[in-house]
Amino acid sequence: MQYKMKGIVVQGKGEGRKYISIYTRQIEARFGFHPFPGTLNVKIGKENVDDLKKINGVMLEGFVMDGVEFGSVKCFPISLMKKDVILLIPERSRYEDIIEIIAERNLREEVGIKNGDELSFKFKPFIKREEKRKVFALPHIGEKESVITIY
Repeated sequence: MQYKMKGIVVQGKGEGRKYISIYTRQIEARFGFHPFPGTLNVKIGKENVDDLKKINGVMLEGFVMDGVEFGSVKCFPISLMKKDVILLIPERSRYEDIIEIIAERNLREEVGIKNGDELSFKFKPFIKREEKRKVFALPHIGEKESVITIY
C-alpha cells in the first residue's frame, strides 16, 4: 500500500537556505545527494503534520554549534512529480501546518511550481541504515560494554 498526501505550496520565510547548509553533511550521508540550498514549503494542515510526527522516520540529528542548539529533523523519502525528494519536519519549526521539501535541484524552477499550486506526493518505503553504538550493558555476565544495532 502506498500512502499519498496533498498540500498547497506556500511562501516560506527565506530561512531554508541557511538550515539546509547546516544539515548538508547529514543529508548527503543519509540520502546520498547534495541538496539544493533551500526548501519548498507545503501547507498540509496541522493534523497531518501531527500524524507525521508520530511516525518513525529517518532522523537528522540535532547538535550545538557556536553555542546555538539546532534540533533534530524527521525525514521521509517521497515522490513528487516523478522526482525523488525528501519531506522534512524540523523539531523546532515555527510552522504547525507546513512541511518542507528538499531536492537536488530547485523544484520551483525545474518543474514550474509556484505559490498556490496544489501538490500530491507519495511516501516511498525506506529502510534505516544500521548503526552500531557502544552501551554500558551486561554487568551480570561480566561484560563492561556491548554493541547493539539500531534501525
